Amino acid sequence: MAYVRKTTNFGVHDHGPLLNVSTTDLRCFELEPGKGSPKTMSVEAGDTVGFRVDGNVTHPGPLQFYMAKVPEGETAKTFVGDGDVWFKIFNDNPKFTRSWPEWPNAGKNEVSVVIPSCLAEGDYLLRVEHIALHNSRKIGGAQFYLGCAQLHVSGGGTKTFTGVSFPGAYSVSLYCY
Repeated sequence: MAYVRKTTNFGVHDHGPLLNVSTTDLRCFELEPGKGSPKTMSVEAGDTVGFRVDGNVTHPGPLQFYMAKVPEGETAKTFVGDGDVWFKIFNDNPKFTRSWPEWPNAGKNEVSVVIPSCLAEGDYLLRVEHIALHNSRKIGGAQFYLGCAQLHVSGGGTKTFTGVSFPGAYSVSLYCY
């Protein structure tokens, strides 16, 4: 827990989601942005890193992991994740075995991801995101549950990535069929 930034909904009974895709809260949903967590976890490129949630993933929708390399002059503790820095390293796709999608993350209280072995050494933010889609038929209905951990990655390659920004990666649109 000392590596994971405290979220705005930490300790709240209903673990309320984030609904606004236009807010900077979409980066890490931090209670105190810019304060960071007390520790940064050291991992090797290729290691598996996990998150445990209080409760289970109960709503249908995708689970995704993003990373952002901390720029020179900042640390994992101080970096707020601004700019086109977030690159996706995992997305779980639904299986269509019936007439509706079945999400691999359903019912889980622990989720994990392999840190890419090609990553350049350095500090990173690791962002986990579950988008609950059960209310997404209305504008503002998609529910975002997310959090960020602070990592120092070593033993990797030389690869760096550009990515998307939060906010900016998502837009509100509604299609009725």
